[in-house]
Amino acid sequence: MTIRNRLLIQLVVGAALMTMLLVVAIVVDRSSQYYARLSASVLTDMFQVESMAYNVSQFERVKDLQYIESFNRNHGQVESTLSALSNDIKSDDITKQLQSTQKAVADYVTTVNRLVELRQQIGLTPKTGLYGELRSAVHEVETLLNAQNSYQLISQMLQLRRAEKDFMLRYDKKYLGKFNKGTETLNAAIGNSGLPAATQSQLRSLLATYGQRFTTLVEAEERIGLTPDDALRGQLQQAQENALQQISQLNELIAVTSSEVRSQYLTVATIVVVLLAIGLTILAVWTSRSITTKVNALQRYMQQVVDTKDLTLRADESGKDELAMVSRGINQLLALFQQLAEQVSKSSAILDDAVGRLSTQASSTHDGAIRQLEETEHVATATTEMGQTQSEIARNTESAVTHVDSTYAEAERGTQEVDNSINHISALSEKLNQTTTQVQQLAEQGNTIGSMLDVIRGIAEQTNLLALNAAIEAARAGELGRGFSVVADEVRSLANRTQESTEEIAAIIKNLQDSTGTIAEMMGECKQSGEVSAELASGVGDALHSILQSMSGIVDMNTQIATATEQQSLVSAEVTRNIQRIRDIAESTSTESEQSVAVAHEVSEQSENLRQQVSQFKVS
Repeated sequence: MTIRNRLLIQLVVGAALMTMLLVVAIVVDRSSQYYARLSASVLTDMFQVESMAYNVSQFERVKDLQYIESFNRNHGQVESTLSALSNDIKSDDITKQLQSTQKAVADYVTTVNRLVELRQQIGLTPKTGLYGELRSAVHEVETLLNAQNSYQLISQMLQLRRAEKDFMLRYDKKYLGKFNKGTETLNAAIGNSGLPAATQSQLRSLLATYGQRFTTLVEAEERIGLTPDDALRGQLQQAQENALQQISQLNELIAVTSSEVRSQYLTVATIVVVLLAIGLTILAVWTSRSITTKVNALQRYMQQVVDTKDLTLRADESGKDELAMVSRGINQLLALFQQLAEQVSKSSAILDDAVGRLSTQASSTHDGAIRQLEETEHVATATTEMGQTQSEIARNTESAVTHVDSTYAEAERGTQEVDNSINHISALSEKLNQTTTQVQQLAEQGNTIGSMLDVIRGIAEQTNLLALNAAIEAARAGELGRGFSVVADEVRSLANRTQESTEEIAAIIKNLQDSTGTIAEMMGECKQSGEVSAELASGVGDALHSILQSMSGIVDMNTQIATATEQQSLVSAEVTRNIQRIRDIAESTSTESEQSVAVAHEVSEQSENLRQQVSQFKVS
């Protein structure tokens, strides 16, 4: 698996981790919102129930049915909210508590409805229900008593009314006892009042109705409850508290359930996150260890190459990751360096051989130039002697008529001198031919050396290019390529020195070739002059032989000899000048051949230095 794929896997796991956290956060947030909405609904119901309790208390205070209508509206809202919660809630515990809450609210409403029925039965106003009947009975008794003008009975009746009012104000049953005693007292007073029997009977009947209705009212009030804790009022208080308690418990259960669900989600998320984090950590450690192991191995390999300078070593190419590709690239680069070192070594050997031949040829050229200089000195001496001989011939020719015998002897000596001149000129011509041939060979050797220098220059340029590429790759590798960069710099430096030496040798060989060409041209001219001199000397010899064979035409021939001698003197002077130039060229050739020997020696040293530098690396 490649490093890139490993990093992608880590990225995917990290993204999955972040996604899981995001999903958990969203789920927890939605759950919190859901339970917060439930809690808000429950709190609204609690407020509605409290409003219902307020309406009931207001109804008890003012006996107005509009508060019961408000109570019913509050109850409708509570029922609607609880029904909506019943459809929305999925928790069994909350559903059970919700059912308990609905039952508690229903019991509370039932109790309130019973209270309202009893209140309506008692009477919501002084003219309705039991209270209205009680007032009607009281008014009948009072009307009849007022008609009798019996202040004692009226006073007794007021005592009854006081007991009635005390009960209505304090809801204490003892006032019913006082009322009953007062009724007995009033009945006794009626019997002692002296009123007609029919009136007394009517008063007792009305008083009995009044007492019965008051008793019925008290009994109804007892069913409602004379104190907040008695009868229906106590049940109402308990139902109200139970409804509020059930709603409060429902709200607490929702809060607890919300916390538990949130905790469960967070626990699951924590477990998943921990597992993913552990997996991500293991994957990261595995990736880091695999990379570090291969990088360390590659670093040790590069250090080994630097320490041993063994170009045959190869890095481990196993695997399909990027480091394996780097190892293959380094191995290919070292293979190129190995081939380059082998080529440089072979080229160095070829260069050594060529330089040896060049040195030998330069030495031969130098020796030939020295011999040419010596022969040129001989030719110059002979030419000088020939000039002197020609002058002597001219002087002798003037007196040839009178000195025939001496002329004959001189002619003989002249013949010998001419033969010697011919021989010297022929030898000089042969030497010039040999020198020309050697100079041409020297030029050819210079061309050969130039071709070899081109090969060396190409190798040096290729070496420099490869070293530059290696330095670039080493720079890309950073710290890992430092050792390889040192090798690349050393190879590039060696290639630069080789290229500079090659350029110097090429310049020297170019000068040598130019000088050799000039020498060849001058030697060609000397050869032509020598041939002319040989031809002239041959003519002189023929003339002298003719003189020896035929003395009869000595006079005429003297004239011809004088003319020929004058021409020969001119030619000899020209030959002397040409020989002097040949001598100068020979000296220049000797000097340049010495320089060629020195250059060949320097090239040999540079080649040896290159060979030593390359030999530091093991290539096989």
